[in-house]
Amino acid sequence: MAQKKKICAGYGLGDSQEKKKILVIAISAILLVMSIAAIVKTGDILLIVLNLLFYLVVVAFAEEFILRGVCPFLLRGFPKFVIYLLPSVLLGCISLRITDSKC
Repeated sequence: MAQKKKICAGYGLGDSQEKKKILVIAISAILLVMSIAAIVKTGDILLIVLNLLFYLVVVAFAEEFILRGVCPFLLRGFPKFVIYLLPSVLLGCISLRITDSKC
């Protein structure tokens, strides 16, 4: 719990629930504006809404559930740094785009 307070304090949130609510509302507003801009640009409302729901609900939930819930549970016998570092590394690997480029 002390670590969570340090992280929140580092972002200027402290223990203030009001600031956290404002941050969530701001991020949600940005997402809404980006969605509206995509709808205006493409004109295909159904495609944008379905893509938004797919990535926000299906993909994001699966990643968070597996990497933040299941992985630490399965690694519970290992040292703390492994429990927190390995899921983060796996999330980074999942997020990389692998292409046919010759880098």
